[in-house]
Amino acid sequence: QHNYFSDPAGPNNVYQNNRDCYWLIEAPRDHDVRLQFQQFDLEKSWDFLHIYDGPNTSSPVLARDTGSFSDLSSSPGAADGTFYSYKNQMLVRLKTDYSIRYDGFNARYSAVPSCGTMENPRVLAQATAGTERMFHDPAGPNGKYENGRNCWWAIEAQQMLADRHEHSDRIYSVSLTADMVASG
Repeated sequence: QHNYFSDPAGPNNVYQNNRDCYWLIEAPRDHDVRLQFQQFDLEKSWDFLHIYDGPNTSSPVLARDTGSFSDLSSSPGAADGTFYSYKNQMLVRLKTDYSIRYDGFNARYSAVPSCGTMENPRVLAQATAGTERMFHDPAGPNGKYENGRNCWWAIEAQQMLADRHEHSDRIYSVSLTADMVASG
């Protein structure tokens, strides 16, 4: 089940100046929050959307974005405008300045299991040449993983993406030709 929300002006309207708005999204225990943006258009370098991995602004920052949808999608950890929490809570904050208004954002959110399975892996951003993406185990970058977990991630790769691994004084190159690469 997906739930939707947008900036306070609503879909298809420009947001207001001097806003500092917060949304707390909560998922059931043992689930993460998936936040997917359909529209994102903020005044670049002046109006910001902050996404926190937890219930308050002291929680780890998942993203701090401004600008257009393409700026949002290139954010580390984002998969084409999609963000995942590492806990069952995510705080979203919109902070606007005193002038110039844009269309804002529309997003949907849902609760997802904290760990992908072999049959239903967690799909990550497409691997493209020259773009670095990062992902973590379900505990997140600062947490300790749980014993006995068997988590799966799926990473889409370009048809002939070359992967280069450096080890000691040798360099290994591997060509990935699969449409889908899964790691477990």
